[in-house]
Amino acid sequence: VEDNEINRTVARLLLEGWGVLVDEAEDGTAGVTRVRYEAPYDAVLMDIQMPGLNGLDATAAIRALPDALRAHTPIIALTANAFRADRDRYLASGMDACLAKPFEEEDVYHTLAGLLAAPTLTPAYDLTKLRTLARGREAFVVKIIRSFLQNMPASLAEIAAQAANSHWAEVAKTVHHIKPSLESLGIQEVSEAVQLLEAAEPGSYAQLPTAVAQLKTQVQRALEALPQELGNE
Repeated sequence: VEDNEINRTVARLLLEGWGVLVDEAEDGTAGVTRVRYEAPYDAVLMDIQMPGLNGLDATAAIRALPDALRAHTPIIALTANAFRADRDRYLASGMDACLAKPFEEEDVYHTLAGLLAAPTLTPAYDLTKLRTLARGREAFVVKIIRSFLQNMPASLAEIAAQAANSHWAEVAKTVHHIKPSLESLGIQEVSEAVQLLEAAEPGSYAQLPTAVAQLKTQVQRALEALPQELGNE
């Protein structure tokens, strides 16, 4: 909830880079409306100084909502006022944490992690299908993993470049090309993103940047974890 479009864009790009689904509100009134009527949010980043309904009043309105789940949505103050007295005032008003603008990526991450229950992550990959296909030939498994580790970073970079230019038809082709590799290595968390990107229908274009971010996040997890399967080779 931020009246400055540039600040909203910076926050969106940061959060989407972690695979977070982001909604924007340009003022306090719009923010309260979203919290009241949209699907429940995990957290709200709330600017303090906004025209009309400011961040403190918007927080009070959210805390007064009749739905207890929505009323207790974690709210993080975004403020240029870094003085202790200001931070204490924001927390006393019902906010859960404060971030000073301009904020650092690490501060945002740790603040959100501290407020939200850590999700139970599924394994980054599952080699069951690949090992069944290999029929005991470990050299085959190693070969597939090595190929994935060698080639997938370039494919991710290609998708990112295509998405940055809104070349969604090209994104669809690249995703279709890497889909068998993702499936053979059991990278399950990307299935929804792959489905969206592979179809790349005009009606879903607004969702595609988030799908790209989710794909990147989950594949990167696999890229970081898979080398352990190679041992000391």
